[in-house]
Amino acid sequence: RNVLNPLSFIVALMLLGGGVFVYLVGQLALKTMSDIRKIAILQYESITDSLTGLKNRRYFDQRLHEEIAHSRRYRLPLSLLLIDVDHFKVVNDTYGHQIGDEVLKNLSKVILEMVRDSDIVARYGGEEIAIITPNTEKAEAILLAERLRNIVQKSTLASIDATQEVVQITISIGVSTLNLVVMDKDALVEEADKALYEAKKLGRNRVQISS
Repeated sequence: RNVLNPLSFIVALMLLGGGVFVYLVGQLALKTMSDIRKIAILQYESITDSLTGLKNRRYFDQRLHEEIAHSRRYRLPLSLLLIDVDHFKVVNDTYGHQIGDEVLKNLSKVILEMVRDSDIVARYGGEEIAIITPNTEKAEAILLAERLRNIVQKSTLASIDATQEVVQITISIGVSTLNLVVMDKDALVEEADKALYEAKKLGRNRVQISS
């Protein structure tokens, strides 16, 4: 007659309990990883423009405030570029909003390839894109703006499949820099916006610096 050894029974229970524990820990780890992934996605979506993949306006406002505080505290230069697509309404009216969206997405890619990792690129609104350039003097910001303007006018940012027509655009850019007069977020944006308006008034496809 086979009699179950008490020690064997205890070992079997321990093994079973260990297996259950490992399973529960594994399930908990999977749930935790899933939760972390969901949180990361939500955080990404909360600061990202869904069309262009650039940072959104809310993130831009927050980071500009932080970068200005940092620059003033450590007496570092800071510049802002405000970019607008010239005659964007004509693109939408001629080719449709889908092509207009494609232009904005491809323009965003071109810009991201040209800037530094430390620069902050955001969709400011509509067809306007803003670039915060930390530790950047006005002369350096102007050089970046001119490089962007030049590369964009040479780039094909969309194509029409039916006609094989390519869509090319130009951009106007306003540049402002933190200084003894321009000392806060509103003033820096206002100066860049004024410079952008002047660039468009003077014929577009140009870089204008705030006075």
